[in-house]
Amino acid sequence: MRLLPALLSLLTTALPAAAQLPEDTGPHLVGIRSTTFSNPGPGDNTIQVRLWYPALAEGDDTQPDTANGPYPPVLFMHGYFAPPWFYGLLNRHLASHGFVVVAVGNQDGLLMNIVRFAQDGQALVHWAETQAADPAHYLH
Repeated sequence: MRLLPALLSLLTTALPAAAQLPEDTGPHLVGIRSTTFSNPGPGDNTIQVRLWYPALAEGDDTQPDTANGPYPPVLFMHGYFAPPWFYGLLNRHLASHGFVVVAVGNQDGLLMNIVRFAQDGQALVHWAETQAADPAHYLH
């Protein structure tokens, strides 16, 4: 029985050393882009997208850092009542550590249609994959 308290004590003292705050940025500068695309699928709507990515300079619409890629993608789907840009600190943190974060916006406002939101997220994944396959696109 004494082993459990000792193990819990060890874990609680070790965790803060391994924790990382969103303010602790990674080695990459972060670019941000906003765009839209048409989803001809079940939602048949225009999807708002916000992207955070490793870049050559900080800021909006900056040149992506392609020399150190490829970077793994992250699909970010926000919760109720908050658009993707409310999570900018978290998504910037992920991008600074070498991820491309693609976030889907909600078209429905406060009364969100969860099924349509999921369909929009799925459409965003397919859109990002298609763009990444195009050598002329910034997601390539």
